[in-house]
Amino acid sequence: MDEIEKAAFLCVGRACAFAWLAAICLMFAFSFQPPLAAFIGGVVALGATAALLVAAKRAPSRPYKRTELWGVLSIDQRPPPAVAQQVIGRVLREKHLYFAQLAAKYAVFFFALGLVLRLIGFNELPGMERY
Repeated sequence: MDEIEKAAFLCVGRACAFAWLAAICLMFAFSFQPPLAAFIGGVVALGATAALLVAAKRAPSRPYKRTELWGVLSIDQRPPPAVAQQVIGRVLREKHLYFAQLAAKYAVFFFALGLVLRLIGFNELPGMERY
């Protein structure tokens, strides 16, 4: 069971890492206005949270043979077909919820950071004053 959970953590974590890479690229693109970049990070994190919650809700009923987790597991690590749907669905649901909770924490952090930066008047980077 530990091998299934480790593989599920890697599968879901890798997908989340690609989403965070996109978020970091967007935030970097708007780095000329740090509060805006932080708010964009919060929006992307909130979107990731929503997507992960939807995936967690669908995980128990998704056919286990069509999951990335099933393909990652070696033949000897796979559960028997009689219980595979329940085991794979439960483990994927748990991992999706774990990463959704983590993404929600990041969303709160980025929204708070954007708000604090806006309140202290840090709207532009030094040397980038508007004319």
